[in-house]
Amino acid sequence: MHELSVALRIVEALDEELAWEPDDLKISMVSLQVGTLTGLVPEALDFSWGMASEGSRLQGSKLEIQIVDAAGYCQGCKQEQSLTNLQSMRCPVCREPITQITGGNELEILTVEVADG
Repeated sequence: MHELSVALRIVEALDEELAWEPDDLKISMVSLQVGTLTGLVPEALDFSWGMASEGSRLQGSKLEIQIVDAAGYCQGCKQEQSLTNLQSMRCPVCREPITQITGGNELEILTVEVADG
């Protein structure tokens, strides 16, 4: 389950970023953007979050995951298209092969909320 290693790395990165903040600062929520092409299973990442954040200032925080659908630029249509069939990687409108991926690879920390008090 590589979601646990991803969750551990996110916690590590946030701990490093928050190293200059007071020790009593606690995080209540972390918001992530996760693309469908990353191979991450959002439910597994959410499940792993509790274990990964245990013992850190993120312990007890909520993980919010926003899913980013796969998208690609279609040379035939001359515009970005949502990719509904990831096996064929073809434009859903004209059926031309998609050669440039424009969305769905994201794995970004969007926001970090600090707990009150």
